[in-house]
Amino acid sequence: MSADRSLRFCVPIAIKPEGGGNYFLWNFLAYLKRQGMAYTDRIDDGRYDVLFASHWLVPPETIRRAKRSNPGLRVVHRIDGAAQDYGRNPQADRVQRQVNLLADLTVFQSQYCRRSTRELFLVIAHDGPIIHNPVDVEQFRPDGERVTFPEPVTVCCATWSTNPRKGLQSVYDAAAANPDIGFVLCGRYPDAPRLPNVHMMGVLDRRTLATIMRSCTAFVTFSEREACPNVVLEALASGLPVLYKPSGASPELVGECGLPVELADFRTQLDRVVADRAKLSRLARERAVSRFSPERVFPLYIGAIREALARPPAFADPALVVFLTRGMSLRRWDEAGVLEREVALYRRLRPHIGPVAFVSYGNRRELDYRARLDGMGILCNRWSLPAEVYRWLLPFLHWQALSKAAVFKTNQTYGAGAALWAKRFHRQAKLVARSGYVWSWNAERAAQGRWSWERWRARRLERALFRRADAIVVTAEAGKQYLLQRYAIPAERIQVIPNYVDTSRFAPAERRGSGRRLIFVGRLHPEKNLIGLLEAVSPMDNVELVLIGDGPLRPRLEQAAAAAQARIAFLGARPHGELPEQLSRADAFILPSFYENHPKALLEAMACGLPVIGTDVPGIRELIRHRDTGYLCATSPEGIRAAIREVLGNAALRAEMGRRAREVAEQSSLERALEQELALLRRVMGEPCPS
Repeated sequence: MSADRSLRFCVPIAIKPEGGGNYFLWNFLAYLKRQGMAYTDRIDDGRYDVLFASHWLVPPETIRRAKRSNPGLRVVHRIDGAAQDYGRNPQADRVQRQVNLLADLTVFQSQYCRRSTRELFLVIAHDGPIIHNPVDVEQFRPDGERVTFPEPVTVCCATWSTNPRKGLQSVYDAAAANPDIGFVLCGRYPDAPRLPNVHMMGVLDRRTLATIMRSCTAFVTFSEREACPNVVLEALASGLPVLYKPSGASPELVGECGLPVELADFRTQLDRVVADRAKLSRLARERAVSRFSPERVFPLYIGAIREALARPPAFADPALVVFLTRGMSLRRWDEAGVLEREVALYRRLRPHIGPVAFVSYGNRRELDYRARLDGMGILCNRWSLPAEVYRWLLPFLHWQALSKAAVFKTNQTYGAGAALWAKRFHRQAKLVARSGYVWSWNAERAAQGRWSWERWRARRLERALFRRADAIVVTAEAGKQYLLQRYAIPAERIQVIPNYVDTSRFAPAERRGSGRRLIFVGRLHPEKNLIGLLEAVSPMDNVELVLIGDGPLRPRLEQAAAAAQARIAFLGARPHGELPEQLSRADAFILPSFYENHPKALLEAMACGLPVIGTDVPGIRELIRHRDTGYLCATSPEGIRAAIREVLGNAALRAEMGRRAREVAEQSSLERALEQELALLRRVMGEPCPS
C-alpha cells in the first residue's frame, strides 16, 4: 500500500454530473482518495507521476507540454470507443489518435472497445489491457428502498444521451406493442409516447436511480455499439436480468445474466427472463460484485500503471528522427535478426540528447515494438497506404513529431529522399546524412564499369543529399575519399564513424569448434561471393560450412550444395543475441565478398576472438592485416580454398589471429561509437561538447 500512496495523479478533466465517462472519473478519484493517493486537476502543478487522459477530453498539446516539463511523466489513456462508431464527430477520433501516440499505457473498456478502435476505425495505435468500468455495488444492490408501479411486470430503461444509436424508438415501439408491461424510463427520452404503461422518471441522481432499478423486473437496452454501457452494469448490480441488443460490449458484460433481444422477439425474450428471474437475478448480482466492483476494477488500473512506470516513458517531441532505408521496417530488422544491433546506439544516445524516433515503412504493427525500443518513438505507415503514397505524404502524416525534431538522420543513402523531402517542410531540423555504404559506389562496383541506371539514380540523389546535409557520416576512410573525389565536398563536413560492435556481448569465449567448422554471417546476395565460397569448400571433405542469413541466393545455393553433397548448413536469419553462441561453435569466420564498406558481421566475429578470413578487397583489407589480425585471400574459389586450408590447418595461427582480431574490434566498440556520434550531434545541434 505504501508504494500506491507514493503515486500522484493528475486528472485534468472537468467532471460533469452526468454521463458514463464522468461517472467513471468520479469513482476513480473517490478510489484514489480512499487509498490515500494524491491527485490534482491542475496540469501546471508539475508534482505528479501519472497524467490520466480519458478518450479525447485532454488535448494532445496539453500532454506534450506536460511531458516536456516532466520527461519522466507517464500518460494513461483510457479509451471510450471510437467516436465515429457512435455517430459522433470524427474530429474527436483525430484528437484521440494523437493523444494515444503519447500514451505509456492504453486501457480499453471492453473487447468491443479494442476491436472498434484498433480494427474497425483504426483510431488507437497502441494495444493494452481490457479493464471494464466499475459500478458502485453498495449503492446499486437488489435489497433496499423500492417504489411500486401498477403493472405486475416492469422493465427499466436508462439513458442520459439522446444519441440515435441509443435505440429510443425501439423502446417506444415495444411499449406501444405491450400495454400490459410497464416501461420505466429514466433519463432523457424526447418524443416518448404518452401511454398509460410508460412511466417517465426524468434525469435522476444515482441514489434514486438505484431505487428505481431494484423496483423493476428486468432491464432492457436497444442501444448499439456502446463501448461499456454503465447502465448495464448498474442493472446487473441491482439484480436485474438484462435484455440487450446484441451489439457493442453488452454481450460480454451481461454474459449468462440475460438474453439478446430485437424488437420483433421482445415479448418472447422477456417472458423467458421473467420465468427464470430468481436465478438470473442471483447470477447478475454475483457477476457485478465479482467483476465490476470498484475494489476489483481499480486495483487492475493501479497494477497496469505500476507496470507502465517500470518501463521507459513514451517519447513526446523527438530530438532525433532516424529515417530507415526505403521500404525498411522494424519488423524486417527483427526478422533479419538485427533489430537489437541497429537500435543499440540510439538507446545509448537517448539519455544524452533526448527522445529518439524512427520513421519506418511498416504498417501499424510496428507499434508493437514500442516496449522493445524502451519507449523510443515509432512513426510508421499506420494507414497502410501504398509505399510511394506514404513516402510523399510522410512530412504531413507525421507533422507533429517532425515539426519539433532538432535533427533528421538517414540510416542509409538509399531512401534518404524521404528525409530530404521532409526537410523542405520542417526546416528547423538539421540533416545528418549517414551512408553506411555509399550507394553510388556500390552500384558502380556492381556494374563493373558499365553504365548503370541504379548508379545514375544514386548519384542524382547523393548530389542533392550531400549538398543540403549539415553533416555527412561514412563508416570507412575509403568512403570518405570516394565522396571527396566524386562530389568535391569540404572534408570538414564528412566524418568517419565506423560501424560498432557491442564488445561486452561479442566477447571471446571457450572455443567449441571441431577444428574444421567455418561460419559466414550476412545477406545471401551476389556481392558476398557465396557461389565462389561454395565452389571452394565443395571438394573439402573435412570442412563444415555454416551460413547464417537469408537472401535471394539461398535457393540457388541450397541446390548447388545438395548437388555437390557439400557439408553446408543453412540456418537462415537468426536473432542477433544468438550470434555470439553460434560464433563460439566455429573455428574460423569467413567473408568472401567482392566488395564491402565496413562489415558489421566481420567486426562481431573479430570481437569474439574468432580468427577471420576475408578477401583482399576495399572495406575488408582496412580491418585485416594479413596473417596478423586475420587472413586475406583472393576472391577466386582457388584463393579462398587455399586460405581455408592454411587457417584451419594451423591452430597456433588461429589463436594468434583471434587474439589480435579482438584488439581491432575494441577500437570499434559501441562506447567509442557513442562518443563520436554524440560529439557530432552536439556540434550539429549547436550544443557545447563536454571537455
